[in-house]
Order: sequence, then C-alpha cells, then structure tokens
Amino acid sequence: MIEIIPAILTESSLKFKELLLRLEPYIKRVHVDVADGFFVPNKTVTGHDEIKETESALKFDVHLMVVQPEVHLKEWLISVRSGWF
Repeated sequence: MIEIIPAILTESSLKFKELLLRLEPYIKRVHVDVADGFFVPNKTVTGHDEIKETESALKFDVHLMVVQPEVHLKEWLISVRSGWF
C-alpha cells in the first residue's frame, strides 16, 4: 500500500495547529518542515513546541532545514522519547 504523507510548512503556530487538526481525520502521519531562516531563506515554526501544545494521535516526520541541526536535536530527541514519532 502507498501512503501519501502531507507536509506542513508554516511560520505561524496558529496555522500549524489549524492545518494539523484539519488533516487529522484523514491521515496517520504528517511531515513537518522546520526552517531557521539561515540554512534556507524561509523561517517556520520550531515544530516541537507546536506538537507539544497540540493533542493529536498523528505521528510526525521532521525535515530539519537548519544550520547546526545538532543544536535542535535535544528538543527533537525529547519529542521522540515522548512517542510522537
């Protein structure tokens, strides 16, 4: 079976939550693009903060488009241990 995983790419926490809740009834997993405004010109939500603040049964894939991803890994590892991935 082929699974299509929609991506969320937004700079607004409010829009992130809105899109997540809109997609949730139709999917099991969502892809979150995280951009810091340096590695790529766009800046987005951090992702981990928004996921923590939103109750959802979805699983998440994350694409870190950031300079020095190791700096961001601590928060994402906490998220992984929480079972979001």
